[in-house]
Amino acid sequence: MSKTLKIALYGGSFDPPHIAHLEVVAQILEHLDIDRLFVLVAYQNPFKGAPCFSPKQRLAWMRGLLSGFSKVEVSDFEICAQRPVPSVESVLHFHHSLRPSKLYFVIGADNLAHLSQWEGYATMQELAEFVVVQREGYPLEPRLDSLYIPLPRIQERISSTQIKALLAQHKIPSHLPPTLQGGVIQAFKEIHV
Repeated sequence: MSKTLKIALYGGSFDPPHIAHLEVVAQILEHLDIDRLFVLVAYQNPFKGAPCFSPKQRLAWMRGLLSGFSKVEVSDFEICAQRPVPSVESVLHFHHSLRPSKLYFVIGADNLAHLSQWEGYATMQELAEFVVVQREGYPLEPRLDSLYIPLPRIQERISSTQIKALLAQHKIPSHLPPTLQGGVIQAFKEIHV
């Protein structure tokens, strides 16, 4: 194992990316002592239906949004699989390829209730330390084996589902990062012509 490399993995559909995703990245970098943060854009979340926006588009959006963060790499590992990838596969990939001395796996508080039912949960517990990020509307249930990260600047529920519902009503969602608004609105119109 690398004696010094400390990494974190933060995955999601980012369908589309929103300001809370950016805040999670900022808080991870502030709270965790890591060398690299890998943001994993999912081809398709194993627990959800097909995403609205294409994997290529979501990857490009995340790379554009996070290009100014020197410690952050937006990974296409899960997209290249061209199928839903269980989180344990991503953990195993980065564990074997990078041999980090420390691996954090970041999840939202909304995932806590069913985390123990995830495929490969025991393996993930063995290889990674879970980091739970606050999500408005979901209680942070204390767990001895997890770190917690607050999102002090996010005071309301924000979700990609909410954003898509507003787009369907021809409204501009306030939670879209300004640099993405035009592209997301145009892509949504093209999908729903």
